[in-house]
Amino acid sequence: MTLDELLLEWSYRTDKGYPDMGSPSDIHILRNILTENGLPADQIIDELEGENEEDDVEITTSVDTPKEVPEEVKEESSVFDDTIRRALKLSDEEPIPTVKGRYQLPAAFGGSFNIKVSSSDMDVWDKLFEVTPPKVGKTTGQTRGSGNGEVALYWLYKFTPTSLNVRDGRGGNNPDLFIDNVGVEVKNFKSNVGKIQIGRYGSKHHAMALLRIVLGMSSLLSSLNFKDGRITGKNVSPQTWTGLELMNAFKNIEKLEEIDLDQLANSWGEVFGPIQSNLKALHKELGEYDDSGEAAEKLVKMIVLEVFENKPQEGGYIVNVQSGGDCMFYNITFDKIHENTRILKSISSNQGLLSVNFNELFV
Repeated sequence: MTLDELLLEWSYRTDKGYPDMGSPSDIHILRNILTENGLPADQIIDELEGENEEDDVEITTSVDTPKEVPEEVKEESSVFDDTIRRALKLSDEEPIPTVKGRYQLPAAFGGSFNIKVSSSDMDVWDKLFEVTPPKVGKTTGQTRGSGNGEVALYWLYKFTPTSLNVRDGRGGNNPDLFIDNVGVEVKNFKSNVGKIQIGRYGSKHHAMALLRIVLGMSSLLSSLNFKDGRITGKNVSPQTWTGLELMNAFKNIEKLEEIDLDQLANSWGEVFGPIQSNLKALHKELGEYDDSGEAAEKLVKMIVLEVFENKPQEGGYIVNVQSGGDCMFYNITFDKIHENTRILKSISSNQGLLSVNFNELFV
């Protein structure tokens, strides 16, 4: 059964002559039609109701401008210092050990680089590497919200002979540290090779709204691809996708736009009005594009830009720290994201966790 045939049959059976997603009786009729044709009724109806919930999509774009250090972290905190003292078993009178090596400073827009902790600093680095600070607002205890290496990196830059301005940035949407006012997000990945899982992005409402529009409508159309007793299309969720799957989703949307949606929205506004509104919102955000590949690239770039907007902020760093002292600083610059032509191969998501190939994007 094609989409047109489904709509025609559904309209014919309704009392008003057109379907209403707000009418329980019309939903019941749709369920019967889908079941009669061997289609997944619950899945398709959930998709349609999901589109209806996304009726008025208001999306604000990110701005590619450096941010100031938030007021709440401008004042230097002693929490990390106290954590170091406890880990090294120092009294309040004993000084925290001074860093002996010399390390490149992560300056804003300074480019990606790698450092190796000097053997003269490894004893303290080892003792601090798995130490985590208390929860934000607490003075004792540890938190699982901070990863390995955060306190160690704080010590490595704060207690140099020149005593850099290093502050705890945790809390809200701030990066882990600010080193001379530059945001630094600290990670402990197993490797610098390939895609690295950096965390969840479900709180990025802008990105999730766009993904729901694209993948929701694509899944709906895929559910209607029924052949030899099976659904031939593949449903892709906003939480788990690859760049190639996003490109294929846009190909489905291209097929949807071949239908006269204006006419359908006039006849069946309850169903096609929200779909039409979401398509308009999508085009407004993405702007002009030549094909599904370019559209998918634009969407992926929007997602990545939104993720890095606050952590670590443009010009800042994501640093992969290792217990052996290797630290790879990836300088996050939005220009490199905009200019990348292979980004569909560099980004993917699994269960809401975004994975990024930092070497392809920022080195």
